[in-house]
Amino acid sequence: MAAGGRMVWCAEAMVTDRVPASRTTRRWVLQRAFRSGNTHTRALVALAGSPAGRLRVRLRVVPEGLVRVVGGVVRVVQGVVTRDLGRRVRGVRTICRGAGMVAGTWGIVYSEYARRS
Repeated sequence: MAAGGRMVWCAEAMVTDRVPASRTTRRWVLQRAFRSGNTHTRALVALAGSPAGRLRVRLRVVPEGLVRVVGGVVRVVQGVVTRDLGRRVRGVRTICRGAGMVAGTWGIVYSEYARRS
């Protein structure tokens, strides 16, 4: 879009999304949360342009990621104390997303779909 491209939306489009069983595991969901935070942050840094702009993004996003990590830990503890599995799981997912954000600000790349050699 920054180069003049156009995005369109078609509310009438029919889409069928088949989710393979390999994407229904806890491990995959947590890796996805890390990758999501990582990719989002790397995109923000890349689009910031100048070195000063990239630094500003990093200085803003690192605390945001750390807040997510701490908030996730709090949620996990609450889930343990209250025996609420859903709260614990959401807390761990939040920790992973925050960790991905912090990692992405410093150029650490997580390639979810990379082939292992």
